[in-house]
Amino acid sequence: MNLVECYGGCTKKDNPFIVLELMQANISDILRHKSIALDLGIKLRVALEVAHGMAYLHNHCNLIHRDLKSLNLLCSVKDDVLTVKICDFGVSRVVDR
Repeated sequence: MNLVECYGGCTKKDNPFIVLELMQANISDILRHKSIALDLGIKLRVALEVAHGMAYLHNHCNLIHRDLKSLNLLCSVKDDVLTVKICDFGVSRVVDR
């Protein structure tokens, strides 16, 4: 589904926090520091993963993200495979049809 998993959190005003899935970096950092070589195949896979995540939000959650950018695309590398997931739903809104 390509969305960062949220495991829980606390909304007490003294000490709010959220517990999210561990990811290694964001796409902005990778592009800026060129820490991973992004060939055309990887770029296409990243685009498809983001598109799948956005489609899931729109079609199954009835949400619009409204802040999609490279800083909100978290990634991790496992077994030489780059995985990208969408995060930061602070300005997202429910679609009122």
